[in-house]
Amino acid sequence: MNSSDQDEKRYDPHDATLSFVDRPDDLDPPFSDDDDEDQGLRAEMSCGHAVTPQSLTGWCRSLLDQGQYKFKCPAFDEDTQEICGAVWPYREVRRLADLSVEEMEYFEETIARLAAAEYQEFREVSVSNFWSVFTLTALLKPSCLPLTVPWV
Repeated sequence: MNSSDQDEKRYDPHDATLSFVDRPDDLDPPFSDDDDEDQGLRAEMSCGHAVTPQSLTGWCRSLLDQGQYKFKCPAFDEDTQEICGAVWPYREVRRLADLSVEEMEYFEETIARLAAAEYQEFREVSVSNFWSVFTLTALLKPSCLPLTVPWV
């Protein structure tokens, strides 16, 4: 995806499934006041902070690129002087970031890879000398993304 694709992301003002707000983007505050008209509509995340599809995509992509697959709100609360830190479910991120098919593939493959690295044990099976993967079923729920395992 190139940056012009990301610049073209806009919410549909007639989408009744989103909660729109009339305040600056909480993920991109330095630029929120100057080009308010250029940002388009802002939607409200479950934690109450305002985002644009571009700022949400950019923030979550940067987390994935840093090896983090849990999407946490980075908005700073002036009253409490703390970062929000609310964890956003991937479904919410996917919807409000208005991810393209290519972006969804990248996000889901990266999330699966990072989660697998964190939640799986790798043990050698002596009979076949292949690496077999044993999932810690207590940590992975049946609703997780399907994983493909490269057999070495």
